Amino acid sequence: MGEEKKEKKKKKKEKKEESEIEEHSGDEKKEAKPAKRGTSNVFALFNQAQIQEFKEAFTMMDQNRDGVIDMDDLNSIHQQLGREPDTKTLKAMLEESPGQLNFTHFLTLFGEHLHGTDPESTLRDAFIMFDEGNTGKLSEEYFKDLLMNVGDLFSKDEIKQTFKEAPIEGGQLDYLAFIAAVVGRADLLCSMFYLISLLLYIKSWTNNVFIIPVIISTVLSVLAKEQGITSLIFNYNYIYAMNIWLLLNPSWLCFDWSMGCIPILNWADNRLIIVCIFWAVVGLYSIKILRKLPNLFILSNGIKSFSRAIIWKTEKSLFESGKYVCPKNAKVHYNIAKIHGDSGNLTFAISEYRLAIRLYKNYEQAMNNLANILKDKGEFIEAESLLSKAVTINSEFAAAWMNLGIVKMNLKKYKESEFSFGNALRHRKYYPDCYYNLGNLYAETKHHQSALAAWGNATQQKPSHLNAWFNIIVLYDNLKNFERGEAVVKEALKHIPNSDVIYFQYSIMLGKSEKFEEGETQMLKAISLNPSAKYYGNLGILYHRWKKYHKAENAYKKSLLLEPNNIEMKKNYEMLKISMNKRKI
Repeated sequence: MGEEKKEKKKKKKEKKEESEIEEHSGDEKKEAKPAKRGTSNVFALFNQAQIQEFKEAFTMMDQNRDGVIDMDDLNSIHQQLGREPDTKTLKAMLEESPGQLNFTHFLTLFGEHLHGTDPESTLRDAFIMFDEGNTGKLSEEYFKDLLMNVGDLFSKDEIKQTFKEAPIEGGQLDYLAFIAAVVGRADLLCSMFYLISLLLYIKSWTNNVFIIPVIISTVLSVLAKEQGITSLIFNYNYIYAMNIWLLLNPSWLCFDWSMGCIPILNWADNRLIIVCIFWAVVGLYSIKILRKLPNLFILSNGIKSFSRAIIWKTEKSLFESGKYVCPKNAKVHYNIAKIHGDSGNLTFAISEYRLAIRLYKNYEQAMNNLANILKDKGEFIEAESLLSKAVTINSEFAAAWMNLGIVKMNLKKYKESEFSFGNALRHRKYYPDCYYNLGNLYAETKHHQSALAAWGNATQQKPSHLNAWFNIIVLYDNLKNFERGEAVVKEALKHIPNSDVIYFQYSIMLGKSEKFEEGETQMLKAISLNPSAKYYGNLGILYHRWKKYHKAENAYKKSLLLEPNNIEMKKNYEMLKISMNKRKI
């Protein structure tokens, strides 16, 4: 009897020692890092104005502003248009891209599709997207609603101008006739003036008298494709004068002139004097100037080419060169901030984002990005203020609503946080990251079933959402519902078969269930994928509980070899030594 009591007492003591062994599992809350963008020579296929238009279209489609268009973004765009696309359609769209659909690949796709494409067929295809019955007509009110509420929003005046000569009968827009009228007339005039300018240019080779008519016909061919001829005459002529200046002084060139770098001219603009001087000089000295321009061009550009080539070597130096040309351009400072933020230079990124916001007070994207950096630094009050302003400027900015929810959760404003996540999901139904963060909120407030439901929505919308799967497994582990936890692990591994994180957490769960052999197998799988100090340390813990002390010792040594200053692992190793000494006694 006395020996049995001693044996029981010994077992109780060993269990107490095992319970003191500290386990290390991953953090439950993680946020996805934005993808980086690349560069390519595809930019040579388009002029600056076209690239800017594509940038605006890309930004409109990139809903979460991470620099990459993915399944979530495409689904959100379709939902805004009142459509529910199937997954196969979205995958087929993304598979057209040679890699991640960043801006470069986006531009490449358009370069392949648009070069050599008939403009009329392109417009017709755009209208057909909204004409489900393929009738050749659209409801006038529906089309107006699209123009005013989706994408690049039209004002009432722009709507009025657009519909001024549109063929509408019985509330139906005949878009086929509309396209034929707009494209046909504009293309005919443009082609006519272009051919005239080409013929005159050929004649100018032998007779300089034809130089002025060449310039005039070229101008008319450009204006034939535009509206607001009077206004455009001033602006185009000013740009011609500016281009002459750029030939003489190319150091003023910028990679991205946008957001008011060159303000539009009006009747009272002093720059009209420049236009008048330009044409006076051209009229009086055209022949002399044209003879000298090639030499001036070669001289100025020859000197500048070398320095410009160095600037274009990296994206960082390219963006930073813009601030010397357009120091008051908010977009330039936004781009500089973004690239420094991505490379970890957060202090400089913060200052550039602040400058961008000062230059353009309603720059909601800059506010969102700056708030994200401040949030990661723990400066939640200012981050909350910036995000609140961003959603006030753009109430449909789903990414800003989600980030505001994360900030308010950190400030313990749980009701307001839930409201913010709800707004994000109202404006963007297909939003797995938002469901994931909503689940984190519910987990923090101990609403476990709601948390599981939110994370479940995240994995349903995005089966490869590792963080959501991980948090579901951890929660079932904490609730000691090991059976359900194992079922979730097996489901997660179907979608993410090579996830060391899942194998690691599965091993922890099996160890708590005293399924040591299976737990060892899962931990070794995790280590084969990622031989980290954390994983070796937890393998040591598993062996320690399993009373395989020599294997535990080897695992702890490997862990401390990788992280010599890990205090918790040192404690666990010391406890193992105590257990081993007691066993010898």
